[in-house]
Amino acid sequence: MTRDDLETRSKSELIDLILQQESQIADLQAQLVQLQFATKPDGDDRPPATLPAPGRFPAAFKLILIASGIFACAIALIIVNFKPGATTSAGRAPDFPPGSVVAVQLPRPDRPDQSVPIFVVNDPVVGFLALHGRDPGSNCQMRWVPEVERIEDPCSGSKYTRTGEYLSGPSPRGLDQYPVTIGENGDVAVDLSGLQRGQPRP
Repeated sequence: MTRDDLETRSKSELIDLILQQESQIADLQAQLVQLQFATKPDGDDRPPATLPAPGRFPAAFKLILIASGIFACAIALIIVNFKPGATTSAGRAPDFPPGSVVAVQLPRPDRPDQSVPIFVVNDPVVGFLALHGRDPGSNCQMRWVPEVERIEDPCSGSKYTRTGEYLSGPSPRGLDQYPVTIGENGDVAVDLSGLQRGQPRP
């Protein structure tokens, strides 16, 4: 199943849940109306009951109407703000051999004209990582130095291991990173909506 299928399925499930909730509220309203304004019993010659004048509806009925309005507004906000995960392909797994640290630029989900610097790491021990390419202290774009096998910030001098752990310098923590998954077809997918802060320095 592709990422597009998963995103479509998630949105479809959300809409189904909304429709179920709306149906349940409509049933409750109908039941309350039937209880409150039931037809007169057999043998009762009194005139049929009429709806109360405006402003005289029972408190329970008013509460259900208010709750229905609040629920409808909340659902509208969920639909408007619903966004599938901002997953972007960084390449294919064979492009990142074991032990490699490769700097890539991925388009921002909200601004495709701008890019996010990423270090795609294929570590023999921990596997694939997607490290944010800017220093958490200075926000400068960093570089991989293969001679010493470190990630370094040319602005502040902060240094990190190949997997993002803090080594030295003024940085407040290790490198931030994004969730990364490897698809069945070998696609290296980075979720740019899920930035995770690095570990605080010792």
